[in-house]
Amino acid sequence: MAALNTALFLELRLWWGKPSLFQTLPLVVAPCTWQSRNWTIRTHCSSKRCVLSAIAHQEAVMTQIDVYKGAPSPFWTFSLAVYGRAGVPPACLTLQDSGGADVNVVLFCLFLGRRGRAIDTPTAARIAATIEPWRTGIVAVLREARRALKEPPAPFEGPAVDHLRKNVKAAELEAERIQQEMLFVSFSGETAGVSEPDLAKACAQNVEAYRRHLGATFDANAVAVLLDAAGQTEVREAGK
Repeated sequence: MAALNTALFLELRLWWGKPSLFQTLPLVVAPCTWQSRNWTIRTHCSSKRCVLSAIAHQEAVMTQIDVYKGAPSPFWTFSLAVYGRAGVPPACLTLQDSGGADVNVVLFCLFLGRRGRAIDTPTAARIAATIEPWRTGIVAVLREARRALKEPPAPFEGPAVDHLRKNVKAAELEAERIQQEMLFVSFSGETAGVSEPDLAKACAQNVEAYRRHLGATFDANAVAVLLDAAGQTEVREAGK
């Protein structure tokens, strides 16, 4: 199939005065799998709304892929199950804050491993590069805002600020979900890594490949907690 230029438009709309930060989340996806990306992030505001648009231009091979299929992807479902296990949230925070890891990439490494796919360092680098513009331009910004709102500057205190922080937290979670869905679509099935029947080995190898890509040191206890949690979590494929 011929490669052609397509564009992915993600538009996140903030409607002032609404109970939800993201009142609408329209998504237009050219049916494709992605081979390369050049993200452009832009914002524009009016008196009633602020619109944040993320535009990804890439060469793509035409398929019938859509990020949203009316139900969460197996990766998102897997992540929620792993994250809900004892010790996982602090372990993720440790890898994020002390190791510079993106938690979604770590979870994706585990997800691939539980699917019997083992990746190398170059593949881990491609996975990380796929989400980097979104991570730094969207997720990290929302996270920083949420953390800043824990102790807002005087005189910006009170219920309105508390409500805003809850909305930002919800927006951050939705941005994380979008990031995960993009990873699932971009590196699904047989396209990521090589087959590895030893699922525990695949999970450990994938996390190590990501660590090598970052050139970082991962806390051994935190990694052990995540590997154990992943080992207790089955991947539920869509429709099952």
